[in-house]
Amino acid sequence: MAADPAREPSDPLSVLENFVETGNESRKAFARERLEHLKEQMNTLMLFDLAPGFLVSHTARMTRELEAASTDFATATRALAVQSKEPLPRDPDAEVPSGPAARSGQGGSRLPPAYLQILEGGSLRDGEPESQAYVLSAEDAETAGGFASVARHLRFVIDLATEGSDGNRPPDLTADAARTSASRVIDTMARLQGPSGAGSLYL
Repeated sequence: MAADPAREPSDPLSVLENFVETGNESRKAFARERLEHLKEQMNTLMLFDLAPGFLVSHTARMTRELEAASTDFATATRALAVQSKEPLPRDPDAEVPSGPAARSGQGGSRLPPAYLQILEGGSLRDGEPESQAYVLSAEDAETAGGFASVARHLRFVIDLATEGSDGNRPPDLTADAARTSASRVIDTMARLQGPSGAGSLYL
């Protein structure tokens, strides 16, 4: 079956694709800006001899902000990776499951497959494996490494600030939450970079 002809820029599907792509690119760019801002804060933090309690609370706040930015970055990167995969030709008259029905394999919708791919973040390619490698760009791989590096550093600062503590004070509970948050950032970036850490994510 022949592939669909190229769409005009004014085509509704092209407009939707461009809107989604622009939004996710902006989301990634903002996440990078937040990462660089946190790096600057971290470097400034190291210039002062701060009280452990203040250091813990401030570092915990930075860790929460880092986690939020890393989640935005990972979500946008995956969404763009899904969108970049070109769907195989498909019968435009075929009914396409959508929403919960799509996951159960029942029901139908006349909405074109490409719309569902964009809106639901899934893939409608026939015979496609559930997991497919997508190579991160050098910039994205560097950003992912930057998020993980800052998370490790913040976790190290937390450990230093709570060294010798009995673990029962309020700052220690804040420190535990910060360590958990930093670990989530590291795990998220590891999944984004793939099992080998070579900059491949799996969709």
